[in-house]
Amino acid sequence: CGHPDQSPYASRYPTRLLDVGSHDSGNYHIKLVDTKAEVLEGPYVTLSHCWGTKLVTSLTTATKQQFLRGLPAVPKTYEDAIEVARKLHVRYLWIDSLCIIQDDEEDWRTESQLMDQVYKNALLNIAATAAPDCHEGLFYSRPHLLVPSCQVQLGKETSRFIDISAFTAEVENSPLLQRAWVLQERLLAPRVLHFGRKQLFWECNELYASETLPDGQTPKVTQIHTQQIRARIHAMTSKSESITKGHERKALEIWRSILSLYTSSNLTYGTDKLPALAGIVKHFQPLFGDTYHLGIWKDSIVLLLGWYCFSGSWQPLLPRPVEYRAPTWSWAS
Repeated sequence: CGHPDQSPYASRYPTRLLDVGSHDSGNYHIKLVDTKAEVLEGPYVTLSHCWGTKLVTSLTTATKQQFLRGLPAVPKTYEDAIEVARKLHVRYLWIDSLCIIQDDEEDWRTESQLMDQVYKNALLNIAATAAPDCHEGLFYSRPHLLVPSCQVQLGKETSRFIDISAFTAEVENSPLLQRAWVLQERLLAPRVLHFGRKQLFWECNELYASETLPDGQTPKVTQIHTQQIRARIHAMTSKSESITKGHERKALEIWRSILSLYTSSNLTYGTDKLPALAGIVKHFQPLFGDTYHLGIWKDSIVLLLGWYCFSGSWQPLLPRPVEYRAPTWSWAS
């Protein structure tokens, strides 16, 4: 993406990365690297994906030394993400299950607090958007692309009709975007490349495009809620101005929109409800200049206590969970 507001990749790396080898040299040996112990050069990319119900290859205290020497066989989605990174001439890849020690609670807690940095500093986020699990991969046999638009001549005027439903159908309503963890991955990454079932989709702070609409479709045209939030977050965080009352109101408005999207998504573990939002919270802290506690911003507490549950007329409200995760006054309860 060559837009002027797109900053180059940051030199700050996550704690661990996968070295997928150099495409130019033909070195395809894959291993885990400790970024503080080795000298790294160049950008890295991340992967957003659904784990699924089957057990996946993961980093544990027992497998760490093996991973540092070389990666064992991995699921198809991971293989495809490695291939995409190489095609992009990017040597380093971050995948949560392979870069966070899954059976080390302290490591998981530490790394989950750094999610905003992991995705913000990446060159690109590869999204396995259509895949319901990590075994399906990124690539699909697909039909020929449909014509994205048509023109109709009415007298001296020409009208152009554009089909904007593909982004909603293949991205917004995809298996991946039903996962609550993915919201912060999508909003904080500078660029997202969605691998849909029928085509690829591109998303950044200025352009929302696809193979059928390579020149893009603006959020104003598409009316896609998440795109509007992303554009507004970028517009606010890209300014160095001091926090004003009007600024705070805008931030609160965006925060409410994020919570609406977030709480309509799914979590495998209820205890992840606050951790899965921690990256966005850290990103918002400078905007509010405020104290955050268990889902509520202190200076806006009166407004944010006015939350309610809504599940639609087609299904009953879920009961409060048995296990404790937040006090009753917080929406996270």
